[in-house]
Amino acid sequence: MVLNNDASINVTFSSNHCPMIYYPIDDGDYESIRFYQNNGCTVKTITFNGKPYYFALVPAKTQKQANLINRELYFFYQQEQHRLRQKDCEVSYEQMIEKYPQTH
Repeated sequence: MVLNNDASINVTFSSNHCPMIYYPIDDGDYESIRFYQNNGCTVKTITFNGKPYYFALVPAKTQKQANLINRELYFFYQQEQHRLRQKDCEVSYEQMIEKYPQTH
């Protein structure tokens, strides 16, 4: 099956464009949101797959620095998501014994 993606995005960059670092903020962490806002950073909600995520937009010195930090933050996010999925699949020894009793 082939999916045709007809979505298009028009992006306009201005000459005073400042590269941004996207720091993820946990859902409901209003203290972090206030911290970033009080320190002059913009906090935006970005929706992925129908779920909103909060990000603090922090200016970077160069685009290279922003790309490097954004990649590292995304890598840590992926590791955390993998760890949470693994934790959901873990079963204690006691639960295994209850589910699969020994017949010896």
